[in-house]
Amino acid sequence: MENYKLKLKLAHKMNKFQNIFIALVACLFTSLIFTQVNVVEYEYWFDNDYSNKVVTPITPAADITVSTTLPVSNLPNGAHTFHFR
Repeated sequence: MENYKLKLKLAHKMNKFQNIFIALVACLFTSLIFTQVNVVEYEYWFDNDYSNKVVTPITPAADITVSTTLPVSNLPNGAHTFHFR
């Protein structure tokens, strides 16, 4: 009989631990979902030339509008790929 009571007590404590753990995980995911992320810089490059990317720091903001002149005069004639992030 004592063994059965001990098992019940341990099971009850594990249920409490599981409930606390689930609540903490739920809080973490909720905070990640509603956390505002600010853009602090943007970068771009042409073709696969990532090593010569152009990085431009900006005032941190959740939404940005980029208006800039791209330096394309040094690109050879032909089709190119423009990468922006």
